[in-house]
Amino acid sequence: MSEKLCSLVDLAREIPNLPLSGPARLAALRAAVGNRPAPAALGVRRRAIRKTPRTPSFPITSSPRPAPAPRPPVIRMTEAEAKALPVEVRFFDREWYLKQHPDVGHACIDPSRHYMEKGWREGRNPNPYFDGRAYLEANPDVDPATNPFEHFIFFGIAERRRLKAAVK
Repeated sequence: MSEKLCSLVDLAREIPNLPLSGPARLAALRAAVGNRPAPAALGVRRRAIRKTPRTPSFPITSSPRPAPAPRPPVIRMTEAEAKALPVEVRFFDREWYLKQHPDVGHACIDPSRHYMEKGWREGRNPNPYFDGRAYLEANPDVDPATNPFEHFIFFGIAERRRLKAAVK
């Protein structure tokens, strides 16, 4: 066979008793190639491919992105402050929520479902100990589009985040 690139079909014809498929077939084909140029389908490369940086097809005329505005640091609770938090701050209080928001009871909506779907967006609180707006003000790095009570439960407790801004 000549030194030109051969096809897989031509290569397969040269090998007696070639398996029909699987790793044994691939190994036999690769062995048959030897030092000759191989079809790309065999995954044999004789030299490394040099990667050239891609240039965009459009001209870049915009200036670099400005650095984001620095956010104030989050002031964490001390160990004593964390221990002083009432346990109830971690739970949704159904009775309290219905007393504070009778429209939810009149609409026959489950109060916890209402809070999770709409209530927190409307500025309603899940219990008398947790104020969502105060939590977001005390933790400016928390996205305002995030449910503050949910954030507090999943992250804030472990990170000892304040429920209200620290008094200066």
